[in-house]
Amino acid sequence: EKSIPNDPGFTLTLNQKMNYMQMAKAVAFQLKTDPLLLQFFRPQVHRQLSDQAIRCSNEGCIRDFVVSRSRLDAAPYLFYQRLNIPINEFENKRWFKCVFVSLKLKEEKEFTIYVDKNGMIEDLLNEARKEITFSKDSTRVLRLLEVMGSRIIDVHPIDKPVAELVSQKMYRIEEIRSDELKLDEEEALIPVAHYQKIMHNTFGVPFLLKLKDGERISAIKGRIQSLLDISEKELDKWSFTIVSGVQSPVIISEENDDQLLLNHFNIFPAKGIMFPRMGMPWLGLDHINKNPKRSRYALERAIKIHN
Repeated sequence: EKSIPNDPGFTLTLNQKMNYMQMAKAVAFQLKTDPLLLQFFRPQVHRQLSDQAIRCSNEGCIRDFVVSRSRLDAAPYLFYQRLNIPINEFENKRWFKCVFVSLKLKEEKEFTIYVDKNGMIEDLLNEARKEITFSKDSTRVLRLLEVMGSRIIDVHPIDKPVAELVSQKMYRIEEIRSDELKLDEEEALIPVAHYQKIMHNTFGVPFLLKLKDGERISAIKGRIQSLLDISEKELDKWSFTIVSGVQSPVIISEENDDQLLLNHFNIFPAKGIMFPRMGMPWLGLDHINKNPKRSRYALERAIKIHN
């Protein structure tokens, strides 16, 4: 099975002239499932990994779908995966891998969302609500973020077509805090990220922070401490900077209780620019990285189908 790392698979003896549905029924019988709840994938020619999906409307036969590995092992093989919806419906949808990040900035759950190909981000978020357990005082209002290299690079508006998203990416879904539901004219959300010494050494879970134009760093520091739930002693070891492009970070003076302006982050509410975009400056938290690394990827294994 495609979605199970190191799955040894199983073997079936099938006639190479069988069409798609005949093959699906035979595999479904082996797996004790509905043939419409299976999707099949061609294997890559030179590696034991899955390649393109085989559409259920394909008029070819098994010999058109499979590839033999070598002369020593001539058995052709395919990948499959189980579905939660019938394959004919599934093929009219787009899928997106998402991770839900809680208000405490913890990665709570990973899931895959299926949305109609002509749907909007709002439709994706509505489907995501079905996967999330909300607290009693939750706003239940979600937003979709794009994160790259432990930095938030985009906040996707709810009226954006899902066709403009990339299925291969992992998107982040998070709940909007109650104080962020309505922003005043002089307020906006700025991206914040952790890094160690060099601005490219970002790590951890980035987040959005509400900033009022001209707000002092002392007030911002207090909100960050509350949000991240860290001690004042630990926070005093951190430096606060404004990071923009390839330029050296600009240190924010805590001694002078510097003001932060929205235009420091290229945010101009009067022009309708209220959220982060690719290439925008961000608020940097410079401190030692104490977070372990993790990987979301796993090797795929094949199943064999003998003729």
